[in-house]
Amino acid sequence: MKISAAMIIKNESRSIIRCLSSIVDAVDEIIIVDTGSTDNTIELIREFDLQHKNNIHIYNFEWVDDFSAARNYSLSKTQYEWKLIIDGDEYLHPEDARKLSGFCKEAAADGTKNIVIDIEYINIADNEVIGVFKEGVARLFRGGDIRFERRIHEQLTLKGVAGKRISLPIRLYHDGYDPKLVNKERKALRNVKLLGSSMQDDPGDYMNHIYYAREITHYNKDLALQHLEEAEYLYKQQNVRNEIVENFIKLSRSEIVNS
Repeated sequence: MKISAAMIIKNESRSIIRCLSSIVDAVDEIIIVDTGSTDNTIELIREFDLQHKNNIHIYNFEWVDDFSAARNYSLSKTQYEWKLIIDGDEYLHPEDARKLSGFCKEAAADGTKNIVIDIEYINIADNEVIGVFKEGVARLFRGGDIRFERRIHEQLTLKGVAGKRISLPIRLYHDGYDPKLVNKERKALRNVKLLGSSMQDDPGDYMNHIYYAREITHYNKDLALQHLEEAEYLYKQQNVRNEIVENFIKLSRSEIVNS
């Protein structure tokens, strides 16, 4: 059972070797799509590939303000049926990396062809855990018709595809919101811009309103709460219960009110 890792990167020299080291022995190829790095990220990747002789392929992709477009391009370059999605500022827990193939076999034991797996997504800052998501973060899957949707906070979707979505205890760490390491304000402004475009693309997508509310909390709490109320209204119009979404709305409201 072979696995392709797919990632999109830009200026990840700080953490790219940590990321690659965490997966190099767990996957059979690594697809890297660069969206415009200006630092030495690519040189570091090539040096790593020479040392480890792994099957790393690097492609360039012109940034079009759409994370899903870049993600789906990376998927188009993979050759194996199982895909692991990872970013340059993330790394896989070593114990789970060793078990990755076993996790895939476990998920496919019932013969289901199209499978999306939610992992445990662990945000860290200053080497301390600041948040854990145990549902709703899909990073491992099998299925040729499964693709990403949304310009930002992109998600894998099984829409129109027969299959299943499950959760497994695969730990993926992320330090991309550590204020000591990244310019949080610059990232927030980028996110607000992309979410604004996303809401214009699809005004009825309640998730865009939730994410927008979370991003603007520190700039305009009242407006953030208005967008969260709009998100809840749009969600209820769907007439389909989703515990993950409901919990996310509750969490977001609590964080906004108490910020």
